Amino acid sequence: VSRDISERKKLEQRSAALSKLGQNLSAATSRKEAARVISETTMGLFQWDMFVVNLFSSKNYGIEPILNIDTIDGKRVEVPNEQTGAPPGPFSLRVINDGAQLILKEPPLTMLPGTVPIGDLTRPSASLMFAPIRNGTTVIGILSIQSYSLKAYHQNDLNVLQTIADHCGGALERIRAEEALRASEIRFHSVWENSVDGMRLTDEDGIIVTVNQAFCKLVEMERSELEGQPFTITYASSENHADLLERYRKRFRDHTVEQFYERKMTFRSGKTAELGGANSFVDLKGQRPLLLGLFRDITEQKRIESQLRQSQKMDSIGQLAGGIAHDFNNLLTVIQGHTSLLIATEKNTDASESLQQISMAAERSANLTRQLLTFSRRQVMQRRTLDLHEVVDEITKMLRRILGEDIVLNVENGGDLPRIHADRGMMEQILLNLAVNSRDAMPRGGELIISTSVVTVDESYTRQNHDAYLGEFVCLTVSDTGCGITPDALVHIFEPFFTTKEIGKGTGLGLATVYGIVKQHDGWISVTSEVEKGTAFKICLPRSEEAVETRRSSNPPKPPRGTETILVVEDETPLRELVQFILERQGYNVLEAASGVAALKVWEKHRKTIDLLLTDLIMPDGITGSELSVRLQKDNPDLKVIFTSGYSADTVGKDFVLRDGINFLQKPYHPDKLAQTVRDCLDGK
Repeated sequence: VSRDISERKKLEQRSAALSKLGQNLSAATSRKEAARVISETTMGLFQWDMFVVNLFSSKNYGIEPILNIDTIDGKRVEVPNEQTGAPPGPFSLRVINDGAQLILKEPPLTMLPGTVPIGDLTRPSASLMFAPIRNGTTVIGILSIQSYSLKAYHQNDLNVLQTIADHCGGALERIRAEEALRASEIRFHSVWENSVDGMRLTDEDGIIVTVNQAFCKLVEMERSELEGQPFTITYASSENHADLLERYRKRFRDHTVEQFYERKMTFRSGKTAELGGANSFVDLKGQRPLLLGLFRDITEQKRIESQLRQSQKMDSIGQLAGGIAHDFNNLLTVIQGHTSLLIATEKNTDASESLQQISMAAERSANLTRQLLTFSRRQVMQRRTLDLHEVVDEITKMLRRILGEDIVLNVENGGDLPRIHADRGMMEQILLNLAVNSRDAMPRGGELIISTSVVTVDESYTRQNHDAYLGEFVCLTVSDTGCGITPDALVHIFEPFFTTKEIGKGTGLGLATVYGIVKQHDGWISVTSEVEKGTAFKICLPRSEEAVETRRSSNPPKPPRGTETILVVEDETPLRELVQFILERQGYNVLEAASGVAALKVWEKHRKTIDLLLTDLIMPDGITGSELSVRLQKDNPDLKVIFTSGYSADTVGKDFVLRDGINFLQKPYHPDKLAQTVRDCLDGK
């Protein structure tokens, strides 16, 4: 009778423990919290020294330790287990595959083979029980109770432990699913709030369910102003909101909403932006579908793409212009040369006036080819260290005559300016082109202001002007009080052949030329304009630390004659014959060749008598003028060289760099210019 009472008490105790276990597991919110509940229940039933709960994932085929408790110095403490994700060992597989295991060891005590040692390793367990934790028929973990005492457990205890393990399976699986859901929600919330793209959820009626912070920033409205309102709340008031909502609802019902789109939008705040976006339906079980919209501000991307297209267009036209200018310059050199010779011999005759007109037309044509090369950044630059004030002072003398009496020219020098490293002629061309444009914009008179200043560019400045970069720059500003430029025309003004002038009044190369010069000098140009109030162009060029170089006289005396021997290498026959004629008239002995290969043959015969090489840079037969000069100067280091070309420096090759000590004669050139350059070179100037 006493034994029956004892068994009945144990059953009641176990039943009460299982009931309390179920209640406590229902309240648990994490797997470790649930494992602690299980440890308390088993302690009351078995008095263990070590307790272990591990979860098992058949999908990942890995063990995840949840709770490990060992008794150390009479106290139960949680001990770490770093084997997360490790595959199950042989003994764990035995429990997973074969079910609960009771292990009662005999001295001497040793660790079970294939188990992971944890806790106090100096005391192997003597009595061990292992039970698989199951959710239905699927094993999701292992529960282990261990004692340091011999024969501490028996088969009935193992059966109870298995009952407890089965009682825990559903709760642990529920908690694992809840934790996975919370982790998913946290990840979603993190993506939602930290996304650089604006996100918006709307329902079938077009009502905004929720938005992220990036969307609020994009439309410049608060979240409280948006959620619960029609999506049209962000649109400008000029839009037909009712029509937009009706179209949205129809597309939502038909599932025909645009998946991807790009469009320009004006928001309620007045902000206008180029938007790129995507739409997708979100279907949740048991809930009404929603539409997720993604919005990205691609205004800057579009601007860069436009700049790239413009750059590619300029480059293509520049290549074409470079080729045309080369051939045209050869022809103009012949025309100018022969015309100049005829003018010198036909003075005061009936033909002299016609010859003067031909010469002037050829000069205008030469200026046009220079503009073609300059705006395409293919004009050869002859950079010197310049004082911009000097350039402005000299050019304004000519500008006063060009502008006329009804336009007031004011020059405002910005104090001491740093020097710039630039081509003087190109700087003068910038001022001339801008001044002529301003004059044409002020047909009834007005004011033209040329000013200089120094600007230090920081990061905030570069954000406002994307062409700018950090450093100190010399700025030239040309402003007028003319008719101004409309916004539509303003975006095209630097394009070649674009002009707002009447037919016959402009070529459309003036501002394109200015743009090309500025870019060629590593600077940038910006423009502001208001219709009927005027226009201002601001040009910024990098400063130079070098000293200003003295300028040679622009009106050299008549070139003296000479008797030296000159080798002329030019593939254009009419031009080669003209150069030979001009130089022979000056008293020189001229040898000629049509290519680099032919020039080498001439050199073999006359190397000892040739004093100067006058060579075109680009020639047939695969030998450039630069390569020819290197070969000949290797044979005779004292040989003088003059290069000439109708091409530009970047077209003739990377090995040719225009620098001090190199004589370069840009086509087309005047016979006197040719003679003077030859004499200066021979005299070592």
